[in-house]
Amino acid sequence: MAANFISQQSGASHPLQPGGIYLGTVAGINGRKLRISVEHIGITVETSFVAARSPKEPFRKGDRVVCAFLNLEKNDLVVLGHVNRNWDVFTLQTFSNILQSRIAALEEEVESLSSRLTNAETAITSLQTSKADTGHTH
Repeated sequence: MAANFISQQSGASHPLQPGGIYLGTVAGINGRKLRISVEHIGITVETSFVAARSPKEPFRKGDRVVCAFLNLEKNDLVVLGHVNRNWDVFTLQTFSNILQSRIAALEEEVESLSSRLTNAETAITSLQTSKADTGHTH
């Protein structure tokens, strides 16, 4: 059953529904659970659903986060990630780590292919030299 919201912004002609993506603030931390204040709706929800949790960028009280509600339920909040502290840009550290890992893997593959190509070129040159020395032509 969908939650009924009462706007803390006073007399809204169109009541807010928890179906969008919102900016929130970490109001508190209890172990792996975050207490998130969603100011636009005027509620605070405790959640352990965090899509982008990283030991390199731990959540701290006062951090700005991007969050959304699941199933239109005000108690089903998921934190999608930090709002970057420097530029106020949404960042997902996990996505960045995946991309960096993939780039490193591709660089290794290019290096391996380059080495194999060099070896093949050396073998071809060696065969051509060997055939020229023995007088065999194809």
